[in-house]
Amino acid sequence: MPIKKLCSYSGCNVLVDYGTKYCYKHRTKDKERYKDYRRSRLQDKEEKARQEFYNSTEWKNMRDLVIKKCFGIDIVEYYKTGQIIMGYTVHHIIELKEDWEKRLDINNLIYLSQENHVKIHKMMERSKEDKDKVIEMLLELKARFEQEFILEKEEKNK
Repeated sequence: MPIKKLCSYSGCNVLVDYGTKYCYKHRTKDKERYKDYRRSRLQDKEEKARQEFYNSTEWKNMRDLVIKKCFGIDIVEYYKTGQIIMGYTVHHIIELKEDWEKRLDINNLIYLSQENHVKIHKMMERSKEDKDKVIEMLLELKARFEQEFILEKEEKNK
């Protein structure tokens, strides 16, 4: 007999298979809500341009290059705790909203785990000073990683 759990929708007591988030009723509501959310976001021309960019081949190629250059690990986690964990998302250090020209600048991109990505965004939202500190920290960690791993590797290969 498969393992069951309650639907994740608040107040719903319907049992669903483990690994399923919502019952049929709430799954369709969730899809509709997400469709409305996407539709409203894409009304904004700048947001639409950003979403089109993230679906472009040039972005996907750059993203793959960034992941390859950092060996697929979260650089922030490595320097913060010494642990090697896999990254999840390529983050724009200086956001697209602020400088569209840096969207494909490899020096403006860093690979992070989902947890660190969320933490960084929360820190950046606190204040302008915090945002500037986070940007400086990310740029320093990225430069340090490149110095210690990428440049050394290139020198050994000569």
